[in-house]
Amino acid sequence: MVDTTTKMRGIPPRWSVVGSTVDGRRTLCESLALRYGVVHVTADMLFPTSDGSDGTTIRTIQLSRLHAADCAGRGWVLDGFPQTLEQATALVTEDLVPHMVFDLFVDVASEMAAVLHVLTQHPSTTTTTPIPTVVPITLSSESSDTAASSIHRAIDTSIWTSQLHATVPTLATDHPEAVADIAQGTASLPVTDQAAAMHLLTSLLQPNSTGLADFAADRGHSVAALLGVYTSLTKATQAVLTSRLPPEVVAMLPFVETLSPNALAAMAPLAQELLHEATSSSIQPATAVKLHTAFFDVLSDKERRQLVRMLPPKEQELVTHVVETTEGMSPRGIETVVHMLLQSTSTPLSVAISTKSVSASSLSQSYSTDVGPDSQHPEPTYGTIPASDISPPPSRDAMMTKLALTATKAHGRRLLRWVRRAPRSLRVLLFVSSVLVALTALVSIVLNLVSGQLVLVVASGWVVFFSLLIVSLEVKISAVEKHNAVAAHFPLVGTVPGRGAFLLFVSMLAMTLAVQATWQNAVLGAAGFLSALVSLWAIALGSLASHQFNVMRTRIESAADLRRLFDTADVDNAQELDIDGLARFCVACDWPIGVVLLESVLRDLDIDNSNTVSFSDLHLWWSQAQLDITSSIRPLPPITNIVPSSHDKPMSVLKLVNIFMGVLTVATGVVGNVAAFHDRRESTTDGKAAVYMILDLWVVVFGLVLVLIEAPRSQTSSWQVLTDCKRFVVDNIATFLDSIFGRSLLYLFTGTFTLSVYQHDSVYLPVVTGSGLVVLSVVNACVGRRAKASFLALAKTVDVSNCAFLFAAADEDGDGVWSLDELDAFCTGQHIRLSAAEWELLVADLDKHHAGVISLHEFTTWVELQHQRMDFV
Repeated sequence: MVDTTTKMRGIPPRWSVVGSTVDGRRTLCESLALRYGVVHVTADMLFPTSDGSDGTTIRTIQLSRLHAADCAGRGWVLDGFPQTLEQATALVTEDLVPHMVFDLFVDVASEMAAVLHVLTQHPSTTTTTPIPTVVPITLSSESSDTAASSIHRAIDTSIWTSQLHATVPTLATDHPEAVADIAQGTASLPVTDQAAAMHLLTSLLQPNSTGLADFAADRGHSVAALLGVYTSLTKATQAVLTSRLPPEVVAMLPFVETLSPNALAAMAPLAQELLHEATSSSIQPATAVKLHTAFFDVLSDKERRQLVRMLPPKEQELVTHVVETTEGMSPRGIETVVHMLLQSTSTPLSVAISTKSVSASSLSQSYSTDVGPDSQHPEPTYGTIPASDISPPPSRDAMMTKLALTATKAHGRRLLRWVRRAPRSLRVLLFVSSVLVALTALVSIVLNLVSGQLVLVVASGWVVFFSLLIVSLEVKISAVEKHNAVAAHFPLVGTVPGRGAFLLFVSMLAMTLAVQATWQNAVLGAAGFLSALVSLWAIALGSLASHQFNVMRTRIESAADLRRLFDTADVDNAQELDIDGLARFCVACDWPIGVVLLESVLRDLDIDNSNTVSFSDLHLWWSQAQLDITSSIRPLPPITNIVPSSHDKPMSVLKLVNIFMGVLTVATGVVGNVAAFHDRRESTTDGKAAVYMILDLWVVVFGLVLVLIEAPRSQTSSWQVLTDCKRFVVDNIATFLDSIFGRSLLYLFTGTFTLSVYQHDSVYLPVVTGSGLVVLSVVNACVGRRAKASFLALAKTVDVSNCAFLFAAADEDGDGVWSLDELDAFCTGQHIRLSAAEWELLVADLDKHHAGVISLHEFTTWVELQHQRMDFV
């Protein structure tokens, strides 16, 4: 390492080590000579004997040695000199004052104070006689190695401070404290990295800096060293640097705080190499492969998630998809994909993959920085493969087909690795059992088609559908997790116990269908039995985990305490907790919970399917009496002192038919049970009769659900119980039943299931009921479609910003709410005519309180929702 400080002044370094013992000084002086290449000058080298010379002789010989060619050229370090006032005065007289004096003392200050005073107080009349810096080193509290490190750090800090003053004078003038911080951070690096880091930093801080081009020439060594300096700086110094660095370099800084130092050191050289190739318009697929491999081998799952979330929103989904579809692929396969993408440079996808490659290494945002056309930092151009390797580019359809196949294989490998890593985790068990039921149900469908049992084909199809719903909830693929809206419409499956209960229903359905005296469905029955065991385990484990975690809530007294505990657990300042962070959170609450239970808790709290828990998720959990995943819906203000409408319109024919079909479904199940019980008494095939009895019990249950969800909106006590039960089911179990289209789906399922219980005997009621329910599902869907068009027409007559004025104008009695009569008058005034069935749907959409009146909040929310739907029409 070269002493840049003295070299810039035209003088080799001059140092002196005084105090302490001879051995201690000698060790330190030898380390300085070895590290910096200076001459170690000692008394032993000057005296022929160890005694017999007076002070004058010592001084004369020593000073003459300092004028020798090697000392004059390389610099020197004095070992134990000066020791007297005369020696110090002689150094001043001969213009040989040391630049730095290291005073080694034991416990108390050295007796060298008077000698040092002579050196530090001399008049500085020439540039070659600077005022020396005295660095005290206490040996009693530090080992000799630590003392050497302190001396090295002091020297290096002085060196880099002087270089910053010389190369970036404006920074030194405006922010001297930042210069000191940068110099200390550079001095803390290994000696082999300091010069590289400082050279790169000073080049970036120059007014004529070429920005990212400064990175490309070094192939990573300087960048890795500079990252070590940057991460050691204070926030104030980092802010100063941010204001002076090129904009594309500033865009990379947030990633520096996200990744660990080890990850940065490993990824930066590879990212630089790819960046260099991109700026020269010649990206080598092999380089992208190396970066891709390091991305998965070096970064943890959490670091990869954090890195992707820091990308611009429109790039996040693309990067996530590309990363997931190529994870685990062989280097040759990755190179093939990159080669294919780079060939299609005329398509947006090629640019996107280039962006992905750099962003995955924490450098992608540099490409998305807004740099004007006249800026000295132009946008880099994304390269292609070298000209010698170019083959005719494939068509876009062919390329997308190949990518689709590649993505399918990659997702399959990704899922297999996920299952292998945690085969006993609850999420994996739910996923595997659901896949098993779906696959065996598909086999059953094929075999039933061959055997001619078409009714069972339909019922098995529902088993496949329900199983795939659970698969979509449990599968660990980000593209599916981010866009899965099942839990929003089906709150029951939003919690682990709820998913267990739903899987139990599917398993029981599979088992009852499987043993209808048909050997080909035996596998489906076995899969249903195994899934039932898993579902029971999920219900028990999820309930226990929820209870344990909710008990811990009593230990958190305020939101401030919750914030403090969250920050304590968030050791990497990511503003989110994974399962390890959640474990630290529980320990901070003095309520440790096992990892198995925490997995279930994490799934319940993770509303956005990010596999982490944010502070807002925890605050939502803490502020509620129980976990309610529907709390993201806008809360409804209370309605009090309201007198409902004096009369309601009579029920529509469709509503009456729906209720009748629900009652008929219950009757069908009861009659089927009676018939099955009669057959069981007279037949030896008890197993088959028992199966049909179970199937008919399901028909009864589904019929009761149909009656429940069609309960009329009435204030009379006869219907109030059913209305309350309906509200509970719709709000907490199946939100989709609040929509006529969701109810149509339930009619279709119940109808096809009812058809499946027909035994080809004289009891034709299941055929009549099932067929009627299927037809009714189509009728309800058609009515819902017509009602949707009418609602949009009504909403078009209302301006969202004018809702309050229109509401007040239509509120004839001035009580602050609309009665149903006032709502009817408003619709008539807007020239919207609604049928009885459409009127019932409108009231159901508006009256979320089930109070028989409409508030301003409900009306405004409904209008806003309808206007949002217009944007998609």
